[in-house]
Amino acid sequence: MKDAAQPDVGDALIRHLMEIGVEVCFGVPGGQTIPLYGATRRAGFTHVLMHDERNTACAADAYARVSGKIGVCDATVGPGATNLVSGIAEAFASAVPLLAIVGDAKTTREHLRQHSIASQAMQQRSMLEGVSKQFCRVNRAEGLADMLENAVRVAVTGRCGPVMLEIPEDIFFGPAAPDARVLEHGADNWPRYMSEPCAEDIARAAEFVRGAERPVILAGGGAIVSRERGEVVALAEALGVPIVTSING
Repeated sequence: MKDAAQPDVGDALIRHLMEIGVEVCFGVPGGQTIPLYGATRRAGFTHVLMHDERNTACAADAYARVSGKIGVCDATVGPGATNLVSGIAEAFASAVPLLAIVGDAKTTREHLRQHSIASQAMQQRSMLEGVSKQFCRVNRAEGLADMLENAVRVAVTGRCGPVMLEIPEDIFFGPAAPDARVLEHGADNWPRYMSEPCAEDIARAAEFVRGAERPVILAGGGAIVSRERGEVVALAEALGVPIVTSING
């Protein structure tokens, strides 16, 4: 039985996620990610069990779009990671911030990764890097807080997108490093920094609208990201013009 007095890396990960403000994670368990699941129960953290890793990425994507907070999902090494690709790719293309926590084989079995000689282990990093904004790997328990903080920051700043956080099995099951740091609450909100339009551009756009014979509002993803959906509707009603949307709008 696990010694409750000795938290493992899974406990530290959940603690830091809760400090940031993350409230839910979507995932499918695997042998390498057991510490994550044990930590959620001990901390009373909400974890939504899915039937397939493809659903976890899509659920985290939808959660991020609706809540304005980063979406978090998890998957185990190998087939769990491969199933994430489609959902992660969609978030990458649509600039939706996700944190995907992915298990990996033990660091002592790294030499067996080639040709998947180690059970389930494969070249998952190269596969996931192509559909993510950044790939982060926790090589030591002492680096968890810094790596998580960086992963979340990258996901929610600039053009938002999914970030991978890979944790090898032996690191996951190992003891948490002594760390009194408390990560910034609210760091999971996105976008981290809102853009502000130039007043001259707004005035120029207003002149174009006033001079238009049949104006139409095309609402894209920016209407969602800016949290100004109500203002878009109010503008359309005030002008008496129709709204059409892009896929992300």
